[in-house]
Order: sequence, then C-alpha cells, then structure tokens
Amino acid sequence: MGYLGHGDGKSYTSPKLVESLVEDGCHASQVAVGESHMTVLTTEGEVLTSGAGSYGRLGNLETTDQLYLEPVDMLVAEDIVHISCGSSFTLALTKDGIVYGWGQNNKGQLGVGLGLSVDIYAMEALPRVIEGNLEGRRVVKISTGHSHAAAVTDRGELFVWGSSIHWEPELMTNLLHTKVSLALLIFPGSVPSVQHCLNAVFVFYHLFPLFFFNVCQYFIYILSWLTLSCF
Repeated sequence: MGYLGHGDGKSYTSPKLVESLVEDGCHASQVAVGESHMTVLTTEGEVLTSGAGSYGRLGNLETTDQLYLEPVDMLVAEDIVHISCGSSFTLALTKDGIVYGWGQNNKGQLGVGLGLSVDIYAMEALPRVIEGNLEGRRVVKISTGHSHAAAVTDRGELFVWGSSIHWEPELMTNLLHTKVSLALLIFPGSVPSVQHCLNAVFVFYHLFPLFFFNVCQYFIYILSWLTLSCF
C-alpha cells in the first residue's frame, strides 16, 4: 500500500529515512499515521499523504494507493499548523482555527453530518471544512481516535464527534465550568489499561485529566500521571 512513503510498498522492522522528502528538500514538522495511511506536515505548511487510497483517506479525490508522499492540493493555499490521523481519516487545523477533515465517515468521524449515505462506504475524498457548532469559533487543538475526534477552542470549550454517537461537533456542556487546555484521544491498545476502550478522551485541565469512555459513559479519573484505573 505504500503507507511508509518509501516508494516500494515494503515493510521495515527498523526505522528507515524517507529519502524522497530529502530529495525534494522537504522538512517534516509533524507526522501522523492511521491504520493504512500516513500524513506529513512540512515546515512550509504543506500537507502530504501516502498509503491506501480507499475511503478517500489521501484527500486527493483518488482511491488508488500512493507509494510516495504527495501533496493534498486543496490545502496548498491554507496555513496548516496541526494534523491528526484516525484509523481511516485525517484532520488538519489552520492557523485561523478552521478544521478540515477527509477520509472515511461511516461513524461521523469527520463531523460533517450524515451526508447522503450512512454506511461503511460513507467518505469525503477531498478536505472539507468542519462547521456545525464549530462555525464562528476558533479551534486551537485537535485530536483523533479510531473513529472519533475532538477539538478544543480558544475559549477552552471541548467538542467531540464520531463513534456513531455525534455526527457533528457536540459541545461537552458538563465541562463548561472549567477551561479545557488539551484533549487527547487514543487508539485501542496504546495504553494497556484501556486496550478495549475504542472511544477514549483524555481531557486535561488544572493538574489532573478527566477520562471519558463515551460509549459506555464511564467516568475514569487519573489521580496521578503514572496511575490509570478503569472501572
């Protein structure tokens, strides 16, 4: 599929320099990976993708795989400052606080509503602005999980969507009493204690984060940075 961007579609068991970026004089500032694709943000603000083209996850309207990193043409004129990948989708945040999303949308992970079809084939093959409740707000942080996403505004508001629960950004009103500074979503298996939590959101405020498991609506508090308890 080529999601390592080396141009040969092979797997590697040790780190290997992506030589095509060096040859093109590109310097990466951020890298995000999904299940079968990779997204790179360069120091010049250019967004590049490689890997599987299915579900529009490369953001270039094509469904064919890319062995090398190629630019997402629709974002060339945008000043992108942050990227984040879910399983089969990507979000990009502009300097002005606008969020773009593309890729699979079968569980509302793009936050753009139901669209014409709500099934495994639902997708956006080109970057699309995520509006809804985010319209008129300036987003400063974005994060993605397997099939869900979150955004934090400059007012400290937290919005979440996806996982077939919210199809558009939904304000977490139970956190309006505090100013959220960061939301961190995880893939299952990345933390041993929450390896079965597909819809986890860490919400950081003050000194301690609040952990949501929004499918089962469990509330899990992290009492220190080293101890995590699941109930």
